[in-house]
Amino acid sequence: MSEKDIHSVLCDSKIDMFCFDADDTLWYDYKYFNGLKKAFNSIIINHGLDKAEADIIVKFNLKKYSKGEKGFADALLRTALDLRINTDEIKVLEMAIEAFLKHPIEFLPYSYISLLKLNCHNKILITQGNRKEQERKIAMTRIRGFFNRILIVEKKDPGTYKDIFKDLNIRGERVLMFGNSIKNDIIPAIYNSANAIWLNHSMNVLGRDDTLPANAYQVNGWNEIYKIISNY
Repeated sequence: MSEKDIHSVLCDSKIDMFCFDADDTLWYDYKYFNGLKKAFNSIIINHGLDKAEADIIVKFNLKKYSKGEKGFADALLRTALDLRINTDEIKVLEMAIEAFLKHPIEFLPYSYISLLKLNCHNKILITQGNRKEQERKIAMTRIRGFFNRILIVEKKDPGTYKDIFKDLNIRGERVLMFGNSIKNDIIPAIYNSANAIWLNHSMNVLGRDDTLPANAYQVNGWNEIYKIISNY
């Protein structure tokens, strides 16, 4: 889709509601998970252990814990203990975990200022994950006042979006969704007749998780959106 096409949907007077994903759409998320996993992998390699075998154990342990940052950290620590990593390295991993669980919230370039520019529009935030963790992130960003509603859901699928649109009493075609995940943000929105912009930025490793629908829009970052709305 061209910039002209994206400008057309952003400026369409028929759009009554802008919907936003949070993690890796408005602020970075994957980079912190990846950083902790790299610290874990370094310990595994330093001990001469098989990384592929360790990854299998991590996946097994992930099933034991809740989803989200705490569950991910617990699974890595449990794996390190299962592999009998020495006490000193366990302490190093625990320090990395502590930093991970307290990581700052870093907005993607131009995302915050774009929200400001779109302040006159009705907006909702739809985020998935551990409620306590997501509420912490939202509180840290201080963006609650930007949105008419903030929804933390257990899963993102067509049924979830259908229920949200029904509860809001809004037709899908009058909605514009912004998200980084094709599977969790774009496809469910498109399925419910909404418009959708896929933010495929450089750190969007996990969001390239399906085939982008032909009628979805794609940008490489918020800078492209801000360029369009800066003249609003």
